Amino acid sequence: MMKKVFILSIVLHAILLGLLAPWMKTRMRFDTVKEAERTEEVRQRELARQEHDRLKRERQKLDEKTALKLKKEVEVTKKEKLRREVEELRRLRDEILERQHRELSELKKRQQRDILAHAQIDFKREAEVLKLHVGRAVENMGRRNFVVGGYQNGYERSAKGQLDEVMLFGAALAPPFEAVPLHGFSFDGDLKDGVTGREGFLDRDAQLVESPERGGQVLLGNGVNSRAEFWPIDLGDAFSVVAMVCLEAKVERPQVLFANSHSGENQSGFRVFVEAAEREAKGGQIVISTSDEESMGQETRSLPDALGFGVWHEVAVVIDKMASVARIYVDGRDVTQSDGHLAAGFFSGGTTMDGSARKMAEDLAEHVAREVPSPENAEGFREELKALQARLDERLEEIPDLHDVRGELYESKRAAEAMDKSLAGLESLTDLAEMNDTESSVADKMHPARTSENATPAELYEEASGIEQQLSEAYADVSAVSQAVTENQSYAESRGGAQVYVPERPDLSVELERYEPLPETVGELGAYRDHLHQAVQEVEDMASRARGLLETSGQRSLTQSREFDGNAFARSAARVEAARSQNDYGVVVDMTGGGGVGGTSSGMRGDFSGEGANMAASQGKRETIRLDQGAIMAKALPGRRFTEKSLRSGWLYLDTWYLVGPWENHGDVDFEEKHPPEEEIDFDAVYRDGKFSDQPDHPQRELRWEFYQSDSVRCQPPHVFGASTYYAYTEVWFENDRDMLIAVASDDAASVWLNDQLIWQDRGQSAWNLGEGYRRVHFHKGYNKMLIRIENGPTHCIWSVLLCPPEAMQ
Repeated sequence: MMKKVFILSIVLHAILLGLLAPWMKTRMRFDTVKEAERTEEVRQRELARQEHDRLKRERQKLDEKTALKLKKEVEVTKKEKLRREVEELRRLRDEILERQHRELSELKKRQQRDILAHAQIDFKREAEVLKLHVGRAVENMGRRNFVVGGYQNGYERSAKGQLDEVMLFGAALAPPFEAVPLHGFSFDGDLKDGVTGREGFLDRDAQLVESPERGGQVLLGNGVNSRAEFWPIDLGDAFSVVAMVCLEAKVERPQVLFANSHSGENQSGFRVFVEAAEREAKGGQIVISTSDEESMGQETRSLPDALGFGVWHEVAVVIDKMASVARIYVDGRDVTQSDGHLAAGFFSGGTTMDGSARKMAEDLAEHVAREVPSPENAEGFREELKALQARLDERLEEIPDLHDVRGELYESKRAAEAMDKSLAGLESLTDLAEMNDTESSVADKMHPARTSENATPAELYEEASGIEQQLSEAYADVSAVSQAVTENQSYAESRGGAQVYVPERPDLSVELERYEPLPETVGELGAYRDHLHQAVQEVEDMASRARGLLETSGQRSLTQSREFDGNAFARSAARVEAARSQNDYGVVVDMTGGGGVGGTSSGMRGDFSGEGANMAASQGKRETIRLDQGAIMAKALPGRRFTEKSLRSGWLYLDTWYLVGPWENHGDVDFEEKHPPEEEIDFDAVYRDGKFSDQPDHPQRELRWEFYQSDSVRCQPPHVFGASTYYAYTEVWFENDRDMLIAVASDDAASVWLNDQLIWQDRGQSAWNLGEGYRRVHFHKGYNKMLIRIENGPTHCIWSVLLCPPEAMQ
């Protein structure tokens, strides 16, 4: 009985505990919340009490004697340090003003020959651009050459067999095709047109061989890429092409009989080819393929096996574009299938482009390279340009529907107009009084007030701010001299375009002035102490920045660069020409005279993880380089430090950068439009003139430097926008002075400065190519500064810089 009572008691207690558990849990949670609230209430009361005591203490009045004593204690070290830094700023200001005076004086020595020598660099570049676009127009037109036995970019698509008596008629004929031909090619000993006498040429192993069956010579194709190539022939809107054909069987690829398009169906024009269904086929199917801007690969086909292999046949294709009809005949029999289609606007025209425009552009480029354009001979150059422009206008009139050709012709005209404008401006360019007028300099006309020995901290800080402004203007004055020479501008134009950058700083002179002559309360004494400490830090930063400006201005100086030998203008012209030169693939341009002055780091993050290439002594200079892009991409290692003891050798890529951008470039490459990073590198700067500065909600409305590290040779900004300009900055450390090979590549255009000297400039919008440009440059012991400006076109923005000791290429 007792056992049952005991068990029942346990069960009842368990049930009761189960019923009470939620209430107990809620009660415990309630107690915990209440305890937290009481604790927070006590904490808030304590904070309020402390704040009340602090305010009470800060509001405590100071008598004059105590205030004077405490203020002197605050100033005992800070004010003296502030005075020393201001004195240092004065010294740096005087030094950079002295440099400014030397630079302005040197600029006034610039002579007409110096200006014309520099102008010739631009004229040569403009002439080369003109020659390039005219050449491309001719090449693009050449893509419409009438070709027999293949087409230009048709690998393994040429005819395997023999062709003879190709006749072209300017009408849609029917058998027996009796009419006066426009052109005829019999292949008897040459490729002359039997009507006009103009001659084509054999390409890619095509041959003229004897054929007993034809009683003379015929064109023999190898089935790979052989062909006979002529010129763009104007066939009109209705035409017939008739040829004698004897082909071997070929299954892998079609056999092109004749065409007027560069390659396959993605090119406007027509192609006539033969397809075999199987390897043992006894005949093939003839196909007429046409393409225009709207439709690709519209086909008209013959019956299967219409053309027998191994025997001679007369093949004819007849096209009437206006009636949208195409017919195929074999031995006079119509073998056309009924479901064919034509691209209505396929190209079937011709041109009188005979290479004369390209020859005129080449002659002009040679003339500019041979004779320096001047006010005296400018008219002769302009007459050459006028004749070339007239020829370009003629070509534009005769080819209204070929966009790629017209595009290059328009680019040619723009290049010619730019060159003509430059020639017309030679008179004013050689006006020495205007070019060398330095009245627009600023710093030498500024006179910041100098404080007395007993100056207050507020007065010292105000003087320091004025000196920093003057230093910045002096730096801009010196930079404008360099730009006036480099860009061949008047000093007024260069100085007018210079951006004077002064860091944003708090107006501490006003804050410090509030506590003169004495702080009245304990709180004001504390605020005075904090502002004085901040003022010392700001002035120290001003002095540090001033030393950097002085060093950089020395690197940009005409009179202090390592290349100065009495004619800085000639040397500058040679350096700019070398930097902008676009040589054949693999050619190394020696820039070892323009490395500038090495120095200390600007504060970049240390990179000790990657020691550089072996620094053995250089054994000579290579003139050309051939790189295996795949191997370099796979094997090149990152690094920014180069020591003698490193075991590495070969190419290394720079992987660590600071980036800033984008700025708007309107889809155009204009290096004359400068942005702040070209004037001064300041990692703390905030730029408000970027591409999206007028969009308040855009994340790139304000531009700041960002650290970036690439894991491959190819570097790319984290945020890429089309039609934009970006800057990338890095520093490379060398244990000793030495020369290095540098490979620069970019998508699209780029400029590269090493220690503030331009070593590379590419103005073309092109895809990234590892072998785009090579320079031999000089690096100094210590830190060497490198700045890259990347001009992005519509999509990709990529750059790369690789370094290699010259001896590693031996």
